[in-house]
Amino acid sequence: AKEKIYIQKFYLYLNLTKPTKFLFLSWAKVSGEGKSLRPSYLIQELMRLFPNLKPVDEEEKSWQQCEMTRRTGILRLAEGLREKEQGLDAQWKELYTWFAGDEKSRSVVEKLLRAGFYKKEAGMLGSQMAEKLYLDPERVSVTRLEKFASCAYAHFLSYGLRLSDRETYGFEAMDLGNIAHQALERFARKAEEEKLDWVTMPEERRTELIDESVESSVLDYGNTVLFSSARNEYMIYRIKRLIRRSVWALTRQMEQGDFKPAGYEFKFGSGKIDRIDTCEDENRVYVKVTDYKTGRKVFDITSFYHGLQLQLPVYLNAALEAEGKRYPGKEIVPAGIFYYRIQDPIVAREKTDEKTEESILKELKLDGLVNGEEEVIEHLEANLTGSSLYYPLRRNQNGLLGSASKALPQEKFETVLAYTRAKQKELKAEMYEGEVSALPYLLGEDTGCDFCACKDICGFDQRIEGCEYRQLQKYSLEEAVECMKEKLGIKKSQK
Repeated sequence: AKEKIYIQKFYLYLNLTKPTKFLFLSWAKVSGEGKSLRPSYLIQELMRLFPNLKPVDEEEKSWQQCEMTRRTGILRLAEGLREKEQGLDAQWKELYTWFAGDEKSRSVVEKLLRAGFYKKEAGMLGSQMAEKLYLDPERVSVTRLEKFASCAYAHFLSYGLRLSDRETYGFEAMDLGNIAHQALERFARKAEEEKLDWVTMPEERRTELIDESVESSVLDYGNTVLFSSARNEYMIYRIKRLIRRSVWALTRQMEQGDFKPAGYEFKFGSGKIDRIDTCEDENRVYVKVTDYKTGRKVFDITSFYHGLQLQLPVYLNAALEAEGKRYPGKEIVPAGIFYYRIQDPIVAREKTDEKTEESILKELKLDGLVNGEEEVIEHLEANLTGSSLYYPLRRNQNGLLGSASKALPQEKFETVLAYTRAKQKELKAEMYEGEVSALPYLLGEDTGCDFCACKDICGFDQRIEGCEYRQLQKYSLEEAVECMKEKLGIKKSQK
């Protein structure tokens, strides 16, 4: 074995001494699997014998110094075209001249040029094709409107070409959300059928109804993966706990005021409202809507203004219309729009159980927008002082609502609802004119591509001319309302 080693070294010596002018030694930095590689012992030995030798990284060489094959030269051309906005230098032009004159490479170079200077044109189907694809304009869901406002091309792929993700056998966050939605709906309906009030319902019966609602929702959902392993079956227990926490929090919210559930899963042309609550006095009926969400969904006035978050105001408009028919002759007053986030939050244990419950309620506080009229606030939460545990409200020591409150005077709240109707019409008009441009939005750090299932097939790439984000401006609550008034032709508020 020792003799073989020396023979190998002898062969290496023979090869190293054959060159008469130059000797180049090279080695790979990474393997075919992408793992880093160390150079052979021979390299270290030569560097010990010749201390003045310095390794040179091929990637750091200029184009003239690089050893190029036809393949690597074409890659260099493509890299230059990709960064053409920074300018095409003399080295790139010289390389291009050589390849353009090379008969074997000419067709490849032509294709590179077409790709490098490709410009994405704005997309337009035309109104006739749009009407054939989208059918009934009166039944355009809020989800579709928001998708169109986010990116017209993503809307076209989803609702025009009917593309969708391939279903996989598994249990995802969306499945948990769907089952939780169904379970809450079933619980509410069972309570309504038995004429049980959420606030006064016996604890034992509440638990029974929750368990029945979750189990029937799981069975009806048709996702048998929940029964495929002990780990997945644990999800059923977790969902039950989630719904118990949600029913507890929603009940506590109801206890604070005069609103009572008036409808569950109310269906109308543009969608389905999870819950409508009403409060009636002598001359008025106050209406609020609540939508259940899993995750950390919040109502953002800027997103609403740009059409990206229309759901809650559209729902409230539909609820106001429905309640107007139920109570003819009475004034129907919008009270608020809210998201309830279905969660089972983990909080630090406080000194008392009461304080711990308050911490949980803060985490489960409704988020949305409130009609700031005093009568509405009193009906939502009587004798409110300080920060509310239930609504996005805070009352200052002088009795007025603080700046941290997500509330508007009734006149401005109705401006929001009027703008909602106008925005719906505007988006529908663009949709049925055939707009299908791939121009996703950019709002702060968020874009229309972040969670889009179509982003790998739409061809949107900012390095391509014609591909750019629609930059949307951020607004405060007051600024957004003033912009809405301007769009609606209402005079601006006097300061």
